[in-house]
Amino acid sequence: MESQALTLQQTGDILEIIDPMLQGDFNSEEAVRMIKVALLCTHSSPSLRPTMSEALQMLQGEMEITEFVSDPGLYGHNWS
Repeated sequence: MESQALTLQQTGDILEIIDPMLQGDFNSEEAVRMIKVALLCTHSSPSLRPTMSEALQMLQGEMEITEFVSDPGLYGHNWS
């Protein structure tokens, strides 16, 4: 699921991951925010994941969502 979401984000089709049973009955801005935060929280490198308080602030719109590091060469490599 994470790799599918990452691919959809990279192609600009991130909303395609939303359950079609919702039939478009959702706030797309909130959905994109939740998906992006989920991607950050599940990053393979723990040092690149937000803290719980940062994730909460991002979900509440109080903190800008950082860009997801999508360089495949960085996956699985802990830089800290």
